[in-house]
Amino acid sequence: MASGTHVFIVATEEGAYYFVPNVSVTLLARHFLQSVRVSGHVAPEHRTVVAERLETRENGSWVLSWSLEMEKSMRKELETLLNLQGDHDPEAGMVREDQTEP
Repeated sequence: MASGTHVFIVATEEGAYYFVPNVSVTLLARHFLQSVRVSGHVAPEHRTVVAERLETRENGSWVLSWSLEMEKSMRKELETLLNLQGDHDPEAGMVREDQTEP
């Protein structure tokens, strides 16, 4: 792993640990040292979980904090908003007709 790379890691009560590479660093910071429950595809040979849901323990109950569906929905809404404002080029880095450089 490269220096400076941040990866969400969960530890089990049994002392095992798993990397969760598709959960953002922001979420990592928000739930640092909290009890979490991660659901998703487990690859035990790589000690990784590709998360589909992340729940936190609040007042004795599990509360959904993040899901892949929530993230997809948010990204779609953001894409729509940026397109409506006309500030977004889905082909980022490509030169548009009204520009001379990307």
